Amino acid sequence: MSPIPSEGTTIYSLTDAERIPCHFRILPILSAEICGETVPLADFYVTTLRERKKIGPFLKKIPLIPADFDHLKRVDRMGRILIQPATAPLSEALLEIMGQFGITENDLLVVKVPARKPATRRQFDWAKNYWSTSFHPAKYIGLQDGEELTSGSYTDRLLGHPVMNMVQNLARCQRREDDYLATGCDVYLRDEPCAMCAMALVHCRAAHVFFCRTTTNGVLAPGKWQLQFEPEINHHYLVFHVKSENEDEGNLTPKYFTDMNRSKFATNLELGVLC
Repeated sequence: MSPIPSEGTTIYSLTDAERIPCHFRILPILSAEICGETVPLADFYVTTLRERKKIGPFLKKIPLIPADFDHLKRVDRMGRILIQPATAPLSEALLEIMGQFGITENDLLVVKVPARKPATRRQFDWAKNYWSTSFHPAKYIGLQDGEELTSGSYTDRLLGHPVMNMVQNLARCQRREDDYLATGCDVYLRDEPCAMCAMALVHCRAAHVFFCRTTTNGVLAPGKWQLQFEPEINHHYLVFHVKSENEDEGNLTPKYFTDMNRSKFATNLELGVLC
């Protein structure tokens, strides 16, 4: 862990995973969708085939289910087959295919299925009581190397926020052309970012954002509009509020971030930014 000398902003590049005791709390800022025990349900048409050997040929002919339901197994453990959402009318082409396999519209049943992919093990355990559902627990991203990615400094420029400087400097690094600037990286900030900076972290595909102090124009903390939960954006990172148990929130030192980067919680970091 070696700081890059600069005025104002200090950037740390993780070079080891040494674990040392640290006195701080990292509090995840989660949406209601993640904290809840259940997931929304949707009505779906299902059917069965007496001869299971016909299930494969039948699936090859019927249309795929909408992408929003890709988390659902097409065939459950009892051999029931998902056809399509019950909110949509059955097409003539689909009815014709069903007829080739001896299935009529009267043979269809409507069942409740999880409308979205479970985000937690608790939600998965609840959802599988309705329909077989895929679930992949979140995993941490391992270190690439000890490369120093970026540096920054204080500026009087209107758009010269530390996060914006970081993103501009990342663009100068040698990375694959098809790679987003901060894919899989963890970003550490002293202050909660504004809408401009938070959106920049969306565009560069940051994985996790840690901040210490809430701000009046920040857009990540609870109690106001939170950008990370906006469904219309095409990437969502996880957000954590870091609170020191030994220091005032406004007096965080570089050593505090050094300790945090080397903690047991953060042994897989790729990028750390102290603004």
